Amino acid sequence: MVEPPIRIFVSHSSKDLDLTREICTELAQADAAGCGPYAASRGVEVYADYERLQDGLPWPKQLHEALARCHAGLILLTKSALASDWVLKEATILTWRQSLDPGFRVFIAYDPTEVTEVTLKANRYAPLSIPTIQRIGSLDAVTIVGRVRQTIGAPQSPPTLFDHLVKRLSDLLTGVEKNAFKDLAERLGVDPPAWDPIHDQTARYIEEVGRRLLSESLGGFTGVDDIIAVLSSETKDRLTNILDYLAPYWVDAEVAGRLRALARRTPPGAAALNTSVVQHSGLMYVRRAHHMGLDYLMPDLAGGDSGQTAAEIGGQICKFMRDRKYVLARDDDQAIRKRLAKWPKPVYVLLPERVDADVLADLRRQFSTVIFVMPTGAALEPDDRFADVDWLKPPLDPDVEEREFNSFNAASAIILNKLSSRQ
Repeated sequence: MVEPPIRIFVSHSSKDLDLTREICTELAQADAAGCGPYAASRGVEVYADYERLQDGLPWPKQLHEALARCHAGLILLTKSALASDWVLKEATILTWRQSLDPGFRVFIAYDPTEVTEVTLKANRYAPLSIPTIQRIGSLDAVTIVGRVRQTIGAPQSPPTLFDHLVKRLSDLLTGVEKNAFKDLAERLGVDPPAWDPIHDQTARYIEEVGRRLLSESLGGFTGVDDIIAVLSSETKDRLTNILDYLAPYWVDAEVAGRLRALARRTPPGAAALNTSVVQHSGLMYVRRAHHMGLDYLMPDLAGGDSGQTAAEIGGQICKFMRDRKYVLARDDDQAIRKRLAKWPKPVYVLLPERVDADVLADLRRQFSTVIFVMPTGAALEPDDRFADVDWLKPPLDPDVEEREFNSFNAASAIILNKLSSRQ
Protein backbone atom coordinates (compact mmCIF):
# COMPACT_ATOMS: atom_id res chain seq x y z
CA MET A 1 0.00 0.00 0.00
CA VAL A 2 1.41 3.39 -1.04
CA GLU A 3 1.34 5.94 1.75
CA PRO A 4 -0.12 9.36 0.89
CA PRO A 5 2.55 12.08 0.72
CA ILE A 6 3.46 14.35 3.58
CA ARG A 7 2.38 17.95 2.94
CA ILE A 8 4.74 20.86 3.65
CA PHE A 9 3.56 24.48 3.66
CA VAL A 10 6.27 26.97 2.64
CA SER A 11 5.74 30.51 3.89
CA HIS A 12 7.64 33.11 1.91
CA SER A 13 7.69 36.68 0.66
CA SER A 14 6.61 37.29 -2.94
CA LYS A 15 9.96 39.10 -3.34
CA ASP A 16 11.87 35.83 -2.79
CA LEU A 17 10.41 33.74 -5.62
CA ASP A 18 13.72 32.40 -6.94
CA LEU A 19 14.78 31.09 -3.54
CA THR A 20 11.30 29.71 -2.85
CA ARG A 21 11.07 27.88 -6.18
CA GLU A 22 14.53 26.36 -5.69
CA ILE A 23 13.65 25.07 -2.22
CA CYS A 24 10.25 23.74 -3.32
CA THR A 25 11.80 21.94 -6.25
CA GLU A 26 14.35 20.29 -3.99
CA LEU A 27 11.74 19.40 -1.37
CA ALA A 28 9.28 17.86 -3.80
CA GLN A 29 11.93 16.45 -6.15
CA ALA A 30 9.42 17.16 -8.89
CA ASP A 31 9.82 15.16 -12.08
CA ALA A 32 7.74 17.68 -14.03
CA ALA A 33 9.00 21.16 -14.76
CA GLY A 34 8.19 23.80 -12.18
CA CYS A 35 6.81 23.48 -8.70
CA GLY A 36 3.28 24.83 -8.33
CA PRO A 37 0.92 24.50 -5.39
CA TYR A 38 0.63 20.92 -4.18
CA ALA A 39 3.29 19.64 -6.59
CA ALA A 40 3.60 16.00 -5.53
CA SER A 41 6.50 13.67 -6.11
CA ARG A 42 8.20 10.87 -4.16
CA GLY A 43 6.13 11.20 -1.04
CA VAL A 44 6.15 14.98 -0.58
CA GLU A 45 3.61 17.66 -1.50
CA VAL A 46 4.68 21.28 -1.31
CA TYR A 47 2.32 24.23 -1.04
CA ALA A 48 3.78 27.62 -1.86
CA ASP A 49 1.47 30.23 -3.31
CA TYR A 50 3.53 31.97 -5.98
CA GLU A 51 0.83 33.87 -7.79
CA ARG A 52 -1.98 35.02 -5.50
CA LEU A 53 -0.23 35.96 -2.25
CA GLN A 54 0.93 39.54 -2.50
CA ASP A 55 1.03 42.27 0.12
CA GLY A 56 -1.85 44.68 -0.26
CA LEU A 57 -4.21 42.10 -1.76
CA PRO A 58 -6.92 40.08 0.06
CA TRP A 59 -5.56 36.95 1.70
CA PRO A 60 -6.71 33.92 -0.37
CA LYS A 61 -9.30 31.84 1.53
CA GLN A 62 -7.77 28.58 0.30
CA LEU A 63 -4.65 29.30 2.35
CA HIS A 64 -6.60 28.75 5.58
CA GLU A 65 -7.40 25.20 4.51
CA ALA A 66 -3.88 24.59 3.19
CA LEU A 67 -2.44 25.62 6.55
CA ALA A 68 -4.83 23.26 8.34
CA ARG A 69 -4.13 20.34 5.97
CA CYS A 70 -0.32 20.45 6.06
CA HIS A 71 1.86 18.14 8.18
CA ALA A 72 4.78 20.57 8.51
CA GLY A 73 5.63 24.20 7.86
CA LEU A 74 8.76 25.94 6.59
CA ILE A 75 9.11 29.70 7.12
CA LEU A 76 11.63 31.45 4.88
CA LEU A 77 12.27 34.45 7.09
CA THR A 78 14.29 36.70 4.82
CA LYS A 79 14.59 40.45 5.23
CA SER A 80 11.66 40.88 2.83
CA ALA A 81 9.59 38.29 4.68
CA LEU A 82 10.14 40.09 8.00
CA ALA A 83 8.40 43.14 6.54
CA SER A 84 5.49 41.14 5.08
CA ASP A 85 2.15 41.09 6.93
CA TRP A 86 1.21 37.89 5.08
CA VAL A 87 4.30 35.99 6.21
CA LEU A 88 3.60 37.12 9.77
CA LYS A 89 0.04 35.79 9.43
CA GLU A 90 1.25 32.42 8.12
CA ALA A 91 3.99 32.18 10.76
CA THR A 92 1.44 32.90 13.47
CA ILE A 93 -0.91 30.19 12.25
CA LEU A 94 1.90 27.65 11.79
CA THR A 95 3.26 28.20 15.30
CA TRP A 96 -0.32 28.05 16.61
CA ARG A 97 -0.71 24.65 14.96
CA GLN A 98 2.49 23.49 16.61
CA SER A 99 1.12 24.49 20.01
CA LEU A 100 -2.02 22.43 19.38
CA ASP A 101 -0.20 19.38 17.99
CA PRO A 102 3.26 18.53 19.41
CA GLY A 103 3.91 16.24 16.42
CA PHE A 104 3.55 19.14 13.97
CA ARG A 105 6.93 20.42 12.73
CA VAL A 106 7.76 24.06 12.06
CA PHE A 107 11.11 25.10 10.59
CA ILE A 108 12.44 28.63 10.25
CA ALA A 109 15.25 29.36 7.80
CA TYR A 110 16.97 32.72 8.16
CA ASP A 111 20.18 34.69 7.86
CA PRO A 112 21.49 35.16 11.45
CA THR A 113 22.88 38.57 10.54
CA GLU A 114 19.41 39.83 9.53
CA VAL A 115 17.08 38.00 11.95
CA THR A 116 17.84 38.79 15.57
CA GLU A 117 15.84 39.20 18.77
CA VAL A 118 15.70 42.93 18.00
CA THR A 119 14.37 42.56 14.45
CA LEU A 120 11.86 39.87 15.53
CA LYS A 121 10.43 42.18 18.18
CA ALA A 122 10.38 45.16 15.86
CA ASN A 123 8.32 43.20 13.32
CA ARG A 124 5.76 41.74 15.82
CA TYR A 125 7.26 38.23 15.87
CA ALA A 126 8.18 38.30 19.57
CA PRO A 127 4.97 36.61 20.89
CA LEU A 128 5.46 33.62 18.55
CA SER A 129 8.35 32.11 20.51
CA ILE A 130 10.39 31.88 17.31
CA PRO A 131 13.62 31.00 19.21
CA THR A 132 11.99 27.72 20.38
CA ILE A 133 11.26 26.56 16.82
CA GLN A 134 13.66 24.32 14.89
CA ARG A 135 15.95 26.93 13.40
CA ILE A 136 18.06 26.66 10.27
CA GLY A 137 20.61 29.47 10.29
CA SER A 138 21.01 29.48 6.52
CA LEU A 139 19.16 30.48 3.35
CA ASP A 140 20.98 27.92 1.21
CA ALA A 141 18.39 25.69 -0.50
CA VAL A 142 20.40 22.45 -0.20
CA THR A 143 21.07 23.04 3.51
CA ILE A 144 17.42 23.85 4.22
CA VAL A 145 16.05 20.84 2.35
CA GLY A 146 18.55 18.51 3.99
CA ARG A 147 17.60 19.65 7.49
CA VAL A 148 13.86 19.42 6.79
CA ARG A 149 14.06 15.93 5.28
CA GLN A 150 16.38 14.70 8.01
CA THR A 151 14.05 15.86 10.78
CA ILE A 152 10.79 14.74 9.19
CA GLY A 153 12.20 11.31 8.34
CA ALA A 154 10.31 8.80 6.23
CA PRO A 155 7.28 10.26 4.46
CA GLN A 156 4.11 9.71 6.41
CA SER A 157 0.70 11.32 6.59
CA PRO A 158 -0.80 11.31 10.08
CA PRO A 159 -4.18 13.02 10.49
CA THR A 160 -3.88 16.78 10.18
CA LEU A 161 -5.60 19.39 12.31
CA PHE A 162 -8.21 19.76 9.57
CA ASP A 163 -8.82 16.00 9.60
CA HIS A 164 -9.40 16.10 13.37
CA LEU A 165 -11.78 19.05 13.07
CA VAL A 166 -13.79 17.32 10.34
CA LYS A 167 -13.97 14.15 12.44
CA ARG A 168 -15.28 16.04 15.47
CA LEU A 169 -17.94 17.82 13.42
CA SER A 170 -18.86 14.57 11.64
CA ASP A 171 -19.42 12.96 15.04
CA LEU A 172 -21.84 15.78 15.90
CA LEU A 173 -23.71 15.27 12.62
CA THR A 174 -23.94 11.49 12.99
CA GLY A 175 -27.51 10.61 13.90
CA VAL A 176 -29.07 13.80 12.49
CA GLU A 177 -32.59 13.06 11.21
CA LYS A 178 -32.42 11.81 7.62
CA ASN A 179 -34.48 14.54 5.94
CA ALA A 180 -32.72 17.33 7.88
CA PHE A 181 -29.33 15.96 6.89
CA LYS A 182 -30.45 15.68 3.27
CA ASP A 183 -31.54 19.34 3.31
CA LEU A 184 -28.19 20.34 4.78
CA ALA A 185 -26.25 18.37 2.17
CA GLU A 186 -28.32 19.83 -0.67
CA ARG A 187 -27.74 23.38 0.60
CA LEU A 188 -24.01 22.63 0.58
CA GLY A 189 -24.13 21.03 -2.86
CA VAL A 190 -22.79 17.71 -1.57
CA ASP A 191 -23.90 14.66 -3.53
CA PRO A 192 -24.08 11.21 -1.89
CA PRO A 193 -20.82 9.34 -2.58
CA ALA A 194 -20.81 6.45 -5.01
CA TRP A 195 -21.29 3.01 -3.52
CA ASP A 196 -18.06 1.49 -2.24
CA PRO A 197 -17.95 -2.10 -0.91
CA ILE A 198 -15.04 -1.25 1.41
CA HIS A 199 -15.92 2.10 2.98
CA ASP A 200 -19.08 3.06 4.86
CA GLN A 201 -21.08 5.26 2.48
CA THR A 202 -23.01 7.08 5.23
CA ALA A 203 -19.83 7.91 7.15
CA ARG A 204 -18.18 9.27 4.00
CA TYR A 205 -21.28 11.35 3.24
CA ILE A 206 -21.34 12.86 6.74
CA GLU A 207 -17.59 13.53 6.59
CA GLU A 208 -17.90 15.36 3.27
CA VAL A 209 -20.69 17.54 4.65
CA GLY A 210 -18.51 18.32 7.69
CA ARG A 211 -15.57 19.08 5.41
CA ARG A 212 -17.65 21.52 3.37
CA LEU A 213 -18.94 23.30 6.48
CA LEU A 214 -15.40 23.89 7.73
CA SER A 215 -14.18 25.21 4.38
CA GLU A 216 -14.90 28.56 2.80
CA SER A 217 -16.89 30.23 5.59
CA LEU A 218 -19.39 27.60 6.73
CA GLY A 219 -19.85 26.14 3.28
CA GLY A 220 -21.59 29.22 1.92
CA PHE A 221 -24.27 29.56 4.59
CA THR A 222 -24.84 33.19 5.55
CA GLY A 223 -24.53 32.40 9.24
CA VAL A 224 -24.81 29.75 11.94
CA ASP A 225 -28.49 30.59 12.39
CA ASP A 226 -29.18 29.29 8.86
CA ILE A 227 -27.50 25.98 9.71
CA ILE A 228 -29.41 25.65 12.99
CA ALA A 229 -32.66 26.46 11.15
CA VAL A 230 -32.05 23.62 8.67
CA LEU A 231 -31.40 21.23 11.58
CA SER A 232 -34.12 22.60 13.87
CA SER A 233 -35.85 19.22 14.16
CA GLU A 234 -32.89 17.92 16.18
CA THR A 235 -32.61 17.76 19.96
CA LYS A 236 -31.66 20.80 22.00
CA ASP A 237 -28.36 19.21 23.09
CA ARG A 238 -27.31 18.35 19.53
CA LEU A 239 -28.21 21.82 18.24
CA THR A 240 -26.36 23.48 21.12
CA ASN A 241 -23.24 21.40 20.50
CA ILE A 242 -23.27 22.12 16.75
CA LEU A 243 -23.77 25.85 17.40
CA ASP A 244 -20.95 25.92 19.96
CA TYR A 245 -18.64 24.11 17.54
CA LEU A 246 -19.32 26.22 14.44
CA ALA A 247 -19.83 29.66 16.01
CA PRO A 248 -16.11 30.61 16.33
CA TYR A 249 -15.22 29.99 12.69
CA TRP A 250 -15.73 33.59 11.63
CA VAL A 251 -12.88 34.93 13.75
CA ASP A 252 -9.48 35.61 12.20
CA ALA A 253 -7.09 32.67 12.53
CA GLU A 254 -4.06 34.93 12.96
CA VAL A 255 -5.60 36.69 15.96
CA ALA A 256 -6.60 33.35 17.49
CA GLY A 257 -3.05 32.13 16.97
CA ARG A 258 -1.58 35.20 18.66
CA LEU A 259 -3.82 34.67 21.69
CA ARG A 260 -2.54 31.12 21.97
CA ALA A 261 1.02 32.41 21.68
CA LEU A 262 0.44 34.95 24.47
CA ALA A 263 -0.82 32.13 26.68
CA ARG A 264 2.38 30.14 26.12
CA ARG A 265 4.67 32.94 27.26
CA THR A 266 6.18 33.12 30.75
CA PRO A 267 4.74 35.34 32.07
CA PRO A 268 1.82 35.40 29.62
CA GLY A 269 1.11 38.55 27.65
CA ALA A 270 -1.92 40.81 27.63
CA ALA A 271 -4.00 41.65 24.56
CA ALA A 272 -6.16 44.47 23.26
CA LEU A 273 -9.05 43.63 20.92
CA ASN A 274 -11.22 46.16 19.09
CA THR A 275 -14.72 45.01 19.97
CA SER A 276 -17.94 46.38 21.39
CA VAL A 277 -19.10 42.98 22.71
CA VAL A 278 -15.93 41.54 24.26
CA GLN A 279 -17.76 38.88 26.27
CA HIS A 280 -18.98 37.34 23.00
CA SER A 281 -16.27 38.11 20.45
CA GLY A 282 -13.49 37.58 22.98
CA LEU A 283 -14.94 34.18 23.85
CA MET A 284 -15.11 33.25 20.17
CA TYR A 285 -11.43 34.13 19.71
CA VAL A 286 -10.37 32.15 22.78
CA ARG A 287 -12.45 29.14 21.75
CA ARG A 288 -10.94 29.13 18.29
CA ALA A 289 -7.47 29.60 19.75
CA HIS A 290 -8.01 26.32 21.60
CA HIS A 291 -10.01 24.71 18.77
CA MET A 292 -13.09 24.34 20.93
CA GLY A 293 -11.18 22.36 23.51
CA LEU A 294 -11.68 22.87 27.22
CA ASP A 295 -8.01 23.31 28.08
CA TYR A 296 -8.44 26.81 29.50
CA LEU A 297 -10.26 28.65 32.31
CA MET A 298 -12.18 31.89 31.81
CA PRO A 299 -13.54 33.68 34.89
CA ASP A 300 -16.68 35.58 33.97
CA LEU A 301 -16.73 39.25 34.99
CA ALA A 302 -19.83 41.36 35.40
CA GLY A 303 -19.87 44.73 33.70
CA GLY A 304 -19.22 47.35 36.36
CA ASP A 305 -19.27 51.09 36.51
CA SER A 306 -16.84 52.90 34.26
CA GLY A 307 -13.44 53.38 35.87
CA GLN A 308 -13.20 50.18 37.90
CA THR A 309 -10.05 49.77 39.95
CA ALA A 310 -7.70 46.80 39.87
CA ALA A 311 -8.93 45.82 43.35
CA GLU A 312 -12.56 45.75 42.17
CA ILE A 313 -11.79 43.65 39.11
CA GLY A 314 -9.51 41.37 41.10
CA GLY A 315 -12.30 40.87 43.63
CA GLN A 316 -14.64 39.76 40.84
CA ILE A 317 -12.10 37.20 39.63
CA CYS A 318 -11.73 35.76 43.12
CA LYS A 319 -15.51 35.71 43.63
CA PHE A 320 -15.93 33.74 40.41
CA MET A 321 -13.39 31.17 41.57
CA ARG A 322 -15.25 30.72 44.89
CA ASP A 323 -18.75 30.66 43.36
CA ARG A 324 -17.74 28.00 40.83
CA LYS A 325 -15.94 26.03 43.55
CA TYR A 326 -12.60 26.09 41.72
CA VAL A 327 -11.00 26.88 45.07
CA LEU A 328 -11.67 26.06 48.69
CA ALA A 329 -14.43 28.02 50.39
CA ARG A 330 -12.02 29.18 53.08
CA ASP A 331 -9.51 30.63 50.57
CA ASP A 332 -9.12 34.39 50.81
CA ASP A 333 -8.21 36.53 47.79
CA GLN A 334 -4.50 36.17 48.39
CA ALA A 335 -4.77 32.37 48.52
CA ILE A 336 -6.81 32.39 45.30
CA ARG A 337 -4.18 34.47 43.51
CA LYS A 338 -1.55 31.94 44.59
CA ARG A 339 -3.68 29.06 43.29
CA LEU A 340 -4.17 30.82 39.95
CA ALA A 341 -0.41 31.37 39.70
CA LYS A 342 -0.02 27.57 39.58
CA TRP A 343 -3.12 26.85 37.46
CA PRO A 344 -2.35 23.99 35.03
CA LYS A 345 -4.31 25.52 32.13
CA PRO A 346 -4.27 28.97 30.51
CA VAL A 347 -6.50 31.47 32.32
CA TYR A 348 -8.14 34.24 30.27
CA VAL A 349 -10.00 37.23 31.66
CA LEU A 350 -12.08 39.31 29.26
CA LEU A 351 -12.21 42.77 30.79
CA PRO A 352 -15.72 44.27 30.40
CA GLU A 353 -14.32 47.66 29.40
CA ARG A 354 -11.13 49.49 28.56
CA VAL A 355 -9.10 50.25 31.69
CA ASP A 356 -6.30 52.66 32.48
CA ALA A 357 -2.75 51.51 31.81
CA ASP A 358 -1.98 51.60 35.54
CA VAL A 359 -5.01 49.41 36.31
CA LEU A 360 -3.97 46.80 33.74
CA ALA A 361 -0.39 46.80 35.03
CA ASP A 362 -1.67 46.34 38.60
CA LEU A 363 -3.93 43.44 37.53
CA ARG A 364 -1.03 41.72 35.82
CA ARG A 365 1.04 42.04 38.98
CA GLN A 366 -1.77 40.58 41.09
CA PHE A 367 -2.52 37.74 38.64
CA SER A 368 0.84 36.98 37.06
CA THR A 369 -0.30 34.01 34.94
CA VAL A 370 -3.61 35.41 33.64
CA ILE A 371 -4.01 36.56 30.02
CA PHE A 372 -6.05 39.76 30.18
CA VAL A 373 -7.97 40.75 27.02
CA MET A 374 -9.03 44.40 26.97
CA PRO A 375 -11.68 45.83 24.61
CA THR A 376 -10.81 49.05 22.81
CA GLY A 377 -14.16 49.86 21.21
CA ALA A 378 -14.69 50.04 17.45
CA ALA A 379 -11.14 51.23 16.64
CA LEU A 380 -7.80 49.63 17.42
CA GLU A 381 -5.39 52.41 18.28
CA PRO A 382 -2.18 51.23 20.00
CA ASP A 383 -1.24 53.24 23.07
CA ASP A 384 2.39 53.30 24.25
CA ARG A 385 1.27 53.80 27.85
CA PHE A 386 0.27 50.12 27.95
CA ALA A 387 3.45 48.09 28.43
CA ASP A 388 3.79 44.67 26.80
CA VAL A 389 0.28 44.57 25.30
CA ASP A 390 -0.33 42.90 21.93
CA TRP A 391 -2.80 45.03 19.97
CA LEU A 392 -4.39 42.18 18.07
CA LYS A 393 -4.22 42.57 14.31
CA PRO A 394 -5.81 42.38 11.83
CA PRO A 395 -8.45 44.52 13.53
CA LEU A 396 -11.94 43.10 13.87
CA ASP A 397 -14.39 44.46 11.28
CA PRO A 398 -17.31 46.00 13.26
CA ASP A 399 -19.80 45.08 10.52
CA VAL A 400 -18.65 41.44 10.54
CA GLU A 401 -18.78 41.35 14.34
CA GLU A 402 -22.33 42.71 14.40
CA ARG A 403 -23.47 40.27 11.72
CA GLU A 404 -21.99 37.26 13.48
CA PHE A 405 -23.23 38.38 16.89
CA ASN A 406 -26.77 38.70 15.51
CA SER A 407 -26.45 35.35 13.75
CA PHE A 408 -25.39 33.64 16.98
CA ASN A 409 -28.27 35.22 18.90
CA ALA A 410 -30.73 34.18 16.19
CA ALA A 411 -29.45 30.61 16.33
CA SER A 412 -29.74 30.63 20.13
CA ALA A 413 -33.32 31.92 19.81
CA ILE A 414 -34.22 28.99 17.53
CA ILE A 415 -32.99 26.58 20.20
CA LEU A 416 -34.77 28.50 22.98
CA ASN A 417 -38.05 28.61 21.04
CA LYS A 418 -37.76 24.91 20.39
CA LEU A 419 -37.62 24.31 24.12
CA SER A 420 -40.49 26.70 24.87
CA SER A 421 -42.75 25.06 22.32
CA ARG A 422 -42.37 21.73 24.14
CA GLN A 423 -43.32 23.08 27.56
